[in-house]
Amino acid sequence: MAKITFWAGDNCLFSGISGLMDAFSIANLWQRAMVPEDKDPLFECRLVTSGGKPVRVYGGVEFKPAGSLEDTKSSDFIIVPPYLPHVAPLPPKDDPLYDWIRDHHAGRKPVGTMCSGTFLLAETGLLDGKVATVNWHFARMFKQRYPRVKLRPELIMSEDDGLICTGATTAMFNLALYMIELFGSPELAAVCSKVLLVDPSRQSQTPYMISDFNKNHGDEAVLKVQVQMETRFSENLQIDTLAGAAGLSPRHFKRRFKQATGEAPLGYLQRIRIEQAKRRLETTRDTMNEITWQIGYEDSSSFRRLFKKFTGLAPREYRDKFSQL
Repeated sequence: MAKITFWAGDNCLFSGISGLMDAFSIANLWQRAMVPEDKDPLFECRLVTSGGKPVRVYGGVEFKPAGSLEDTKSSDFIIVPPYLPHVAPLPPKDDPLYDWIRDHHAGRKPVGTMCSGTFLLAETGLLDGKVATVNWHFARMFKQRYPRVKLRPELIMSEDDGLICTGATTAMFNLALYMIELFGSPELAAVCSKVLLVDPSRQSQTPYMISDFNKNHGDEAVLKVQVQMETRFSENLQIDTLAGAAGLSPRHFKRRFKQATGEAPLGYLQRIRIEQAKRRLETTRDTMNEITWQIGYEDSSSFRRLFKKFTGLAPREYRDKFSQL
């Protein structure tokens, strides 16, 4: 029997906890059906809080836990739920949670986080020098706060030295399958993936990412060019033209642009065009040749390769997955 301990705190997203608990309950039922002689459940779940106090999760629901993390002597796996890092503050530095996580990991027991719960795990320092992932929407914020972490936001799930992180909230089911296979069997995980309608081969967040164009940098000359790129992306924009719009020499412009936005001007323009192509694939029936011309490229074959490099999917695969028609 695997003893799984969930920690919850004020303003956490409770769906991550309840969703995994349900997945483990389903795994217990299928384990009993597949191995009738095994009378014990595969998973035993317990929910704790710091000090054993009731908590009010994000959305206003209040509940009383089964106990406190202080009286939790042993667990085979502990799990930290998501937070909204731009809305709800993380627990304070003196919260016993952080030492509890460090002590658990020191005992060579795995720790799992979901979505933005990676922020909380990073606060312990355990992720320094380790590979981790997080909801792609919070990747820029995470990199700024925790530059020592080897962030891989394209991953659905990461594992490094017993520290398991997942991407957006629904990736909790990828964590569930990982744990069902770890404590159960590959056969049980395969059955549960079908019951839960989870694609076990899903490895990347890349197809779901929406480019985040940084404009909150305070450089008015660069911002002027960014606006021009967004309105004239279909034109043959050259570095000299863009630099002239900013009133800078090409060399100085490229340096200023990268300093402000974090990327080179032509790479930035590519991402604008990719986002425009994605929208057209989602909302029109235009052919790929037509879309290629609409966004400023002439060779549809080379653009298809570029599109797959950015999104992880061929244009037709992307349209099949996300078309709104």
